[in-house]
Amino acid sequence: MTRKAKSRRSHKSKSILFLILENRLYSLVIIFFLVVITFANSTRNEFTYDDIPYIKDNKNVTSLKYLPKIFSEPYPPHMPELGLYRPIVEVSYMIDYALGIRHTELEALGLEPEIDKLPFHITNILIHFMVCVLVYVIALRLYSEHRLVAFMSAGIFAVMPAHVEVVASVVGRAESLATLFYLLSFYLVIVSPVDESYFSLKKLSAYLCFLLALLSKEMAITLPLVVGVYLVLFRRDEIKRASAYGGIPGFLVLYLLPYVCVFLMYIVTRINVVGYVGIAEEGTYFAKNPELPPVASMLIVFLAYLKLMIFPDVLHIDYNFPLPIFDGVRIPAPTGILAPLPLLGLFVLLLWLGLGVYLFIRRNKLAFLLLWFPVTLFPVSNIIPFGDIMAERFLYLPSVGFCILIGWVFSRFILLHSAHSPRLNRQTQIALAVFVIVMLAMMYRCIKRNADWKDSVALWNSVERVDPDNYDLHYALGHAYQELRKYYLTRGNIYQQLGQLKRAQQYLRLAEKYENLAIKSYYTSIEKHPRYYESYHNLAELLAEAKHPNLAEAARLEKFLVDSALPDNWKHIDMFNYALGAVYVKMKKWDKALTYFRRAIRFNPNKMDYYNNVGAALASLGHYQMAEKFWRYVLSRDPFNEAAEKNLKRLENLKRLYGTNPIPPSEKFKFSTKTPQLQK
Repeated sequence: MTRKAKSRRSHKSKSILFLILENRLYSLVIIFFLVVITFANSTRNEFTYDDIPYIKDNKNVTSLKYLPKIFSEPYPPHMPELGLYRPIVEVSYMIDYALGIRHTELEALGLEPEIDKLPFHITNILIHFMVCVLVYVIALRLYSEHRLVAFMSAGIFAVMPAHVEVVASVVGRAESLATLFYLLSFYLVIVSPVDESYFSLKKLSAYLCFLLALLSKEMAITLPLVVGVYLVLFRRDEIKRASAYGGIPGFLVLYLLPYVCVFLMYIVTRINVVGYVGIAEEGTYFAKNPELPPVASMLIVFLAYLKLMIFPDVLHIDYNFPLPIFDGVRIPAPTGILAPLPLLGLFVLLLWLGLGVYLFIRRNKLAFLLLWFPVTLFPVSNIIPFGDIMAERFLYLPSVGFCILIGWVFSRFILLHSAHSPRLNRQTQIALAVFVIVMLAMMYRCIKRNADWKDSVALWNSVERVDPDNYDLHYALGHAYQELRKYYLTRGNIYQQLGQLKRAQQYLRLAEKYENLAIKSYYTSIEKHPRYYESYHNLAELLAEAKHPNLAEAARLEKFLVDSALPDNWKHIDMFNYALGAVYVKMKKWDKALTYFRRAIRFNPNKMDYYNNVGAALASLGHYQMAEKFWRYVLSRDPFNEAAEKNLKRLENLKRLYGTNPIPPSEKFKFSTKTPQLQK
């Protein structure tokens, strides 16, 4: 064989293997298909978990007329106590809502329009793909010795199982959207000359992207620090040539000044809307769990985050101590920093930071990747008090540096053993096989995890598999079943009115099934966690609405209330009594209902619904004059109270028909009581 023929054959064998390396478009197309294949089954998912309050119950995303309110109200508007402000995320929901709204004939009967979830999920997948593209181009710019680094980095990021919560859960978009603008701003820094004017198009675009990232999620605050580390490591020579700035420190101050101005503008806007910078102290994780030592706990969480990125066998939506770490293995709450696991966490953290700082001093560019993870994780590390101890979504931005680091290691090993030969030697074949197997395993884990986000019941069933003693589990399952009951009951009643009896019966049977499951879950929650007041409240509401109320169940709930009147529950004892009164209303036990409504007033004299229900109970027992006083008192405090207005009109109708001393009301003149609202 001639030398020319050998060369053609060698070139052919190598070009087939490394086709993706020579053509950026091919690489990005493959990454696109990796993302689509991995997350395609998430497009069938319903709104789950935080999707409900942040999207489904958020009126600001339902119409363009609310656009000004998105920028002037907290997120979501009905939960200002959370202290969140993310208008860019809400604008994206508004667009998806407009694309997904489906009007049906049932709207004429009072139902809200149906919302197709598909646009929300497609948007999440597209944003994730765009983030993967930015990971690719940033890795290519920073470590451009070969495109294999960029491809492997973006590929690992695309299918990392810890990212499922961000993509499969609609509200995870806050993370991906913030990361998109964060990386875009950083990329504009990379491609801009260091001495370019503040007012150049690239610089202005970088500042705007930083602002959009902050308006998507607060985690973007670390961008100026990341930019500073990048400039020192990668652009030191250019900075030195710009001697007019007074050396590297002076240059960095002037270079980062616009980012500081953008950040201050964001802070002022946030304070104006939310009222404070962070979150309310009572909402922070360690304020709600004062028995936990914060430093020791967060050192264990640091280890858990590393484990999640390396071996994501256990995925969870509600991380708390005891912390599920492996299948069947849960880490108990630490007693102090001198315990073995916190000490191990401290050792690993110091080793990680120490290696990063050492390489930084040596001007090794890998220092940037090592420092990226702890720097971008800082906002959720509870050094600044935060609302959660740990969440998979918090890894989305920090994992960028980790994925590029792993991609660099993999590619360097492959290139090291293939640089001197066009053929694949054994070491290269093994390395490629390992990479492919790891990618396929991660894709399979993601696809399985996507199914857990199908709906609220599937999600909490997944929690039961990994964390059966989770504090929220049975209450949350009860709530999910109760929402399904409400959905099917409403439609069953409507189809019954329309005369479609067969269809109505199908819906009503499903409603009864989920009612029984909800009751069972709430009782389990109360037995396991007597302090969980929402379980008592929602169970009482469910019994109050049941088609066939059960006196034995009401008595059982009453016994739970008496036996479990613990300090946490006493804060909400008025709601317990209010809900129990509603149960006895359903059974027409008006004397018992009156007792509990009066107790509710004694514990909380400012709730007008309690007074209205006392009036209804009194009127149903024939005490009309006393009932009228209660309703007039309600209207004096709340002139637009609909229930009190209706009850007064019904009393007047009774008097007109039966005189000033009417007989006890029949069903025709049933007085209106307000039932307790479901706690979420």
